[in-house]
Amino acid sequence: MCIRDRRRVHGSEVFVEFIYEIQKLYNKRDNPFHNFDHGFLVGQGCYMFLRSKVHAGLFDDINGLSLILSGIGHDVDHTGRNNAFEIASLSRIALRYNDVSVLENHHASTLFRVLSNPKTNILESVTEEQYRRIRKITLSNILKTDMKEHFPLVKAIQEKRALYKEEFLKKIGESENDLLTYTGFLTHCADLSGQIKPYDISSEWSKRVSKEFSAQYEEEKKLGLPLSPFMAGLDSIHNIAKQEIGFIRGIIKPMWVECNECMNGEIKHLIENIERNSEEWAKVLANHQ
Repeated sequence: MCIRDRRRVHGSEVFVEFIYEIQKLYNKRDNPFHNFDHGFLVGQGCYMFLRSKVHAGLFDDINGLSLILSGIGHDVDHTGRNNAFEIASLSRIALRYNDVSVLENHHASTLFRVLSNPKTNILESVTEEQYRRIRKITLSNILKTDMKEHFPLVKAIQEKRALYKEEFLKKIGESENDLLTYTGFLTHCADLSGQIKPYDISSEWSKRVSKEFSAQYEEEKKLGLPLSPFMAGLDSIHNIAKQEIGFIRGIIKPMWVECNECMNGEIKHLIENIERNSEEWAKVLANHQ
């Protein structure tokens, strides 16, 4: 076996070990929603953006790798609770990250700890300069998945598109900071991609997150923490439907419509899925009054 073949085999082994370790960390708490299935879904969403025709030539290899790495690792070692819970409970990671984007900082740190292990370091062949750039982009992308960043992030993209008009993607690609904002936006979109799937798939994601929310609500009551009202009563399909309709109309559809505008209408079919899902949840709500 020649040296090049040995390196290829070694690289494949390291990649497999990396995926196994990421999967193990995602699934260690048996979260209904924030598990490896979700991480893989978001990674696939990032890959979809990377392979988009309208994005051809926009991302170099480093940006492309960072985007997929961000998607796969964005929720690794998730606690099954949200930032508000971590902060209210004074959890170990809340204390470590001073109540600022607690989970997102934890996920990013965990991902790079995995990458620091020679057995799982899929970046072992990149130069130090390339590694620093991958780290910068990936950290930025993951931190932008904090829901507190949602409205400022969408607004920032809207303003850039209004400024650059038909040259939006060209201008975005000419600015490192603009491209960093855009890849963060795409990672955030991929993170909230459950509702772009057909209803039979998207509704399963809705039920999973509702189960996880219900578990948090019960733990909040048990620990005497401030209760999260939107997590109450999600053992009822009526309440799930009501919440999903509000989430789609207030968060999901406006964000994905903006994403579609950025991509010159290339993902119009996904907007149609979102609209159909809203209609299906409205039917469920009407049938469970």
